[in-house]
Amino acid sequence: MISVLYRFFVLAGLWAASLSCLAAGKPLTIAFVPQNTSVEFAQSLHAGAVKAQQELVAQGFIVKLLWKGPLRESDSAAQISLMDNFSARRVDGLVIDPVDSGALVESVEFATSAGVPVVVVNSAVQTEKIASFIGTDQFRAGQKAGEYLGRLMNGAGNALMLRGAAGSSSTGQREAGFVSAMTNQFPAIKLLANAQRSGGTLESAVTAAKQLTAEFGEKVNGVFTPNEQTTVAMLRALREAQRAGGIVKLVGFDAAQEAVGALEKGDLQALMVQDAVKLGYTAITTVVTASQHGKVAPKIGSEFVLITKELSVDPANKNLLHPAIADFLK
Repeated sequence: MISVLYRFFVLAGLWAASLSCLAAGKPLTIAFVPQNTSVEFAQSLHAGAVKAQQELVAQGFIVKLLWKGPLRESDSAAQISLMDNFSARRVDGLVIDPVDSGALVESVEFATSAGVPVVVVNSAVQTEKIASFIGTDQFRAGQKAGEYLGRLMNGAGNALMLRGAAGSSSTGQREAGFVSAMTNQFPAIKLLANAQRSGGTLESAVTAAKQLTAEFGEKVNGVFTPNEQTTVAMLRALREAQRAGGIVKLVGFDAAQEAVGALEKGDLQALMVQDAVKLGYTAITTVVTASQHGKVAPKIGSEFVLITKELSVDPANKNLLHPAIADFLK
């Protein structure tokens, strides 16, 4: 974390630099900081960002995209460092998918006060001092997943939830939505466990998932997982315990290809999927507009789609499950 005094000098320099940049028509430098760079959701965000950057270049704009994020999903300290460093480097705009909705506030507000527009995508941050938020109603998405799982379980039996890493606004709201659906709509379904967290890596998530399946065994009838890592981890744990294939109903989030293959095979019953490529694309076009003092909407909505095996053959759903990221990330 850079010091308050250092931030003051950076702030003064940024104002002067931004004015001269606009006057001289210099290239724009946009930084994108995802929650981590290893998950497929982040790769889709990256592909969308590159797509937008390429289209802007084709239109005559000179836009440089800097893509850098933590290796672990729970590493808010790394995100803070990256945000502060990009602000100090006088980038023209910042896009962030925050690991922790509270921990990133100071860095986001510093960048904004320095004249660097900040666009927040997917997971919210606890400040209104941003150019725009691009995302969906995560609580409702969790509710929708819970409602579908409840119907699959015929409104009775025992369920589990494997939570994501602490601090994330997106997974936290999905988890709250799921619990709301179970509590209010399916009183005959018992939540055997809903406090176990996955940690910041797929490996830690697999360990947590295996602990849950070992502890509750054949008592479990349904499982909810709120993001890519928890979904893949629970899928592996259920397969190892020979409880996949619909024996235990699994409803998860995000289009990791391992999970998509399991959906098409029948080892996973539904995925909540959003168009991450479009999110990344919209984030770049929005922050570029904001960097040129253009007016942008304070909130830009997106939607989750619940996709089952039967719905996976729909052409629109196929595009969500198999995004064309290779076309842009070469």
